[in-house]
Amino acid sequence: MLVHKRRWYFGMIRLVVVGVCLTQCVGVGVAEELRSTSLVIGTGQGILGAPGIRVPLTLTNTGTPQIASMSIEIAYDPLQLLFQSIQLGTAAGDAGKQVSSSRSASGHIRLVVFGLNRTGIKDGVIAYVTFDIPRQAITGPVALKLITVKASSASGQAVPVISEPGAIQVLKVS
Repeated sequence: MLVHKRRWYFGMIRLVVVGVCLTQCVGVGVAEELRSTSLVIGTGQGILGAPGIRVPLTLTNTGTPQIASMSIEIAYDPLQLLFQSIQLGTAAGDAGKQVSSSRSASGHIRLVVFGLNRTGIKDGVIAYVTFDIPRQAITGPVALKLITVKASSASGQAVPVISEPGAIQVLKVS
């Protein structure tokens, strides 16, 4: 009888512990999803041969801790778009950050948003990416994909970021 009561007692303890874990894990997961940080590459459009199609990279930093630096890799079709430049956006500039870019491979741009400070970047445009559309491009949408997005807080802690792709619509010359 004593053995049976112990089994029942330990079984109940396990059930309570599992229940608390599930409640906490699901609760945290839902809360984190609602407070997620995102980076969205915008959209643009231009006609065949158009120069200077500027697309924003917009940060929504609803989570904690705030992001202090980022490393981003963008992929695009190099036959459809020609990368020209990167420009600092207002949100990153207001936080005292700088932006640097390089072509890591054909059709890939790597950017770094950084600063010699610990200031968090608020919501808004962190950078603008500018492309030209070659005359031989094919009309239609050209995907802009965020391949890698890494972010860190002022203390160097990794901050998870949800990324959303964008596109540039190539239009016929009228």
